[in-house]
Amino acid sequence: MGLNNSFMNLARIAGPLWAGMVRDINFRYPFITGSVTMLFGFVAVLIFLRRKPETNLP
Repeated sequence: MGLNNSFMNLARIAGPLWAGMVRDINFRYPFITGSVTMLFGFVAVLIFLRRKPETNLP
């Protein structure tokens, strides 16, 4: 639980910093980078859920 809270707080710091930097380049970039991040997480979850646990039955 503590590790989860640590990463959540890190994201609350890094997220706005990143969005502010890319917004200076183009107004749409924070939305695009957020979408790409969510897509990456979605694909990672799909890959993780597809794995079947190995059974060592004789």
